[in-house]
Amino acid sequence: MKLFRESFVPVIIVILGIFLMLLYVRFRAEYDADKVTAIEIKPMEAAFPEQGTVVAAIDSEAIVSNGSDPVRQRADVLIAQGKWKDAEQLYLNILASKRSSRVLNDLGALYLKKGDVSRALDYFNQATDINPDDTSSIFFKALALSRSGHNSEAMESYRTLLARQPGHFEGQYNLGVLLIREGDNEGGAVALEKAVSLASGKHKAQALYSLGLVRSKLNQLPKAASAFEAAISLLPGDPGPRMALAKLEPDTAEGQTSALEQYRRILELKPNYSPALVGMASILSAQHKRREAEQALRQAIQYEPEYSRAHSALGLLLLSEKRWQDARDQFEWMLQRDPANAEVYFNLGRIAYGEKDFDRAVSEYQNALKMQSGDYPEALLNLGLTYSAKKDSAAALKSYEAALKLRRQYPEAWYNIGMLHLSQKRDDLAEKAFHNAVRLRPDYEQAWFNLGVVYGNTNREKDAMEAYRKALSIRPEYHQAQLNLAVRYAKRKEYKEAIRLYQAILERDMTYSLAWFNLGNAFIENNQPAEAVTALHKAAALEPDNTKIMRFLGRALLLDKKDSESVQVLENALVADPADARLRLELARALFHTGRLADARAELKKARQLDPALSGVDEEIRKIEGL
Repeated sequence: MKLFRESFVPVIIVILGIFLMLLYVRFRAEYDADKVTAIEIKPMEAAFPEQGTVVAAIDSEAIVSNGSDPVRQRADVLIAQGKWKDAEQLYLNILASKRSSRVLNDLGALYLKKGDVSRALDYFNQATDINPDDTSSIFFKALALSRSGHNSEAMESYRTLLARQPGHFEGQYNLGVLLIREGDNEGGAVALEKAVSLASGKHKAQALYSLGLVRSKLNQLPKAASAFEAAISLLPGDPGPRMALAKLEPDTAEGQTSALEQYRRILELKPNYSPALVGMASILSAQHKRREAEQALRQAIQYEPEYSRAHSALGLLLLSEKRWQDARDQFEWMLQRDPANAEVYFNLGRIAYGEKDFDRAVSEYQNALKMQSGDYPEALLNLGLTYSAKKDSAAALKSYEAALKLRRQYPEAWYNIGMLHLSQKRDDLAEKAFHNAVRLRPDYEQAWFNLGVVYGNTNREKDAMEAYRKALSIRPEYHQAQLNLAVRYAKRKEYKEAIRLYQAILERDMTYSLAWFNLGNAFIENNQPAEAVTALHKAAALEPDNTKIMRFLGRALLLDKKDSESVQVLENALVADPADARLRLELARALFHTGRLADARAELKKARQLDPALSGVDEEIRKIEGL
């Protein structure tokens, strides 16, 4: 489970809505239903990266004392005291009198501890040349090879060791670690299973923990859980397996409860353990308990001020709440300690974008790209969104295309390319881009939605309706898609189905004024004026300053033979917008029905002055003159 799933995958995403297209049916009922949405992609790493990796290679076969050799005992003491040169001289003195694989091995181990891997490897090679069967020298040679990046040679040395000494736990365990490091998780799991059978106590618990982690990577979750539970039974106070077990819990209400219980148990055993507090915060945030999540993160920082993961998680939480400056404080703290952290620059870019400081956002995203030598597709995508907000379409398109060069399977990049073309009325190019998006991600409901917009723009009503249905099959509560589908039914004069769809939307959200507005228009078209009045009154209550709603409410009242009330509504609307020619035409119709012919003529005259091309004026004048 992670705090932010979203979508700049996850993330636990930030959605940036922009209204790009208006489609019309009779009475222009759809008026802003075809909303297209830009998606801000989550950062390169999730808010809470997986806790724990396979434990590093074991070097527990450090220099072994020889009780019968007081000189070597003295060397051991010097090493423990950090007196490397004195210990080295003692070993060299021993070698001067007697050259043995054991002393060469000990001298190599000394250099390995100092970090001089090259010299250590030289001594290990000398030791194995003298005694090829010295398992201690073979082990340390493998360890030195792995530390110098020669993983294949290291694995070969571990296999040689295990052929001579099959019960060598450290060799078996380290072989598993290297296999996993090289991407062979299945082979690593097999090696770690053998390591588990060779150990007891702390070493067995460590092997079980690493085995559980690789089983998790392989999506073998029951086996992973079993390994973690076995590790816990051996070392109940070790937080690692408990943390890993909590992360195995499914992202359901029950799973979240179980994970929280595990985190609380960790805090009982190890109070103030910051990783557990961060884990708790991830679940509390997913449960929309943001204040409690923030409190847990601040507590983690209080106990461990330099814990960067807690600062990052807190910054992302604050960013999601649009607390821009507070979020910036966390990421700038991280930047002071790690000036080359690309993800920090990325999130600073997101903050600047949220503040609409687009120039600063561009600079921050470019810094993120610089830190990654340009290899940061998410930063390129967000850079494109920023250029789009700056109305620099050419730069936006260039950024999206650069992201696609780095990540060919990038549906979000295609989606935003489609949006860019859609905003510029290049429907053919938008259609191709949205098709690429859904080809790569068939459940991309927003891309299906906007394909519906494109099809509607190009008068392919059947295709548009199918696209909206597809979006709804993916996200049944997708109100805009259901609204647009209803509008398409209304355009086909299938008003009963349109009404049913509008009402279904309103059953889920009674505050959706556009659905009330469109429902009222559908009732007007279906000769149900009383129902239209009720629906439009609901829309007007939600948007009292929307004169367009008032205009249609006036029409519905007139059709419902409530002439005086119609006049009152329309006159009130004209006070708010006296330059609206359509309002004056509608008011003239209502005045005509109440017998106020002179006032109706005056309104028609004003409507013509405001919009000489407005249709319907001549018809109303002929009605009056025909009396």
